[in-house]
Amino acid sequence: MMYSSKFVLAIRNNKGEILRESCNQEVFLPFHSEYSIRLKNNNNRKASAEVWVDGTRILGENRIIIEPNGSVDLDRFCLDGNLSSGRRLKFVPSNDERVQDPTSPDNGVVKVRFWLEEENYIYIPPYKPYYPPYTPYYPPYTPPYYPPYYKDTYTVSSSNSFDFTSHKSILRGTVNCCVPYHSDTGATVEGGHSNQTFREASIGNLESNFTEITLRLKPYKDSITVKETKVKYCPNCGKKSKYGSRFCSDCGSRF
Repeated sequence: MMYSSKFVLAIRNNKGEILRESCNQEVFLPFHSEYSIRLKNNNNRKASAEVWVDGTRILGENRIIIEPNGSVDLDRFCLDGNLSSGRRLKFVPSNDERVQDPTSPDNGVVKVRFWLEEENYIYIPPYKPYYPPYTPYYPPYTPPYYPPYYKDTYTVSSSNSFDFTSHKSILRGTVNCCVPYHSDTGATVEGGHSNQTFREASIGNLESNFTEITLRLKPYKDSITVKETKVKYCPNCGKKSKYGSRFCSDCGSRF
């Protein structure tokens, strides 16, 4: 799931499970599988969204309205204006005969732009600064402290010196937080029949600025769901920790 300005973009597989994205904003989905797009609006105002898949607006000239603190799952195309049924979204290799342009750089890219409904005008009274009365503060007098004088001196043995070079971190190299994927690219075509319905609705004036979130679909034999990555296990002691943890809570090993 990708978050920005209280908006969420996520990909769900054909089982309804939300897929985990990598650090490169990539979601891994097996070829020839159908999927849906989840849009979520965590703001307290309505929002309007345009959805692109492979550089094409899958809703035609229409936009989808998302209620405040609500969500919508898109699982089909609506290019012909049919609001009652259509074809599902299906991920296939770019060399599939149904892909219009196998060389397009937009293949596999899911992009959504969100617009918030304008806020109603609220009167804000002018600011009146408040200056509290000045009260001087005089801290109590504390006499200076003179430590006792010692005539003897001492030396530090060289055996007690600390060798910084021998305590360098043993962690070397970088950690690959991305899931390996197949080198081929994919694109979205029409899949099976969908009975998802839409209806016409109204929304107020929209703000001029928008929020854009992008994900890229990548082929992989197995998808990684959010449910599967809620926890992680320490490779050293096997202790279960939260997915976002960076160190083991039991032995302190770095993940």
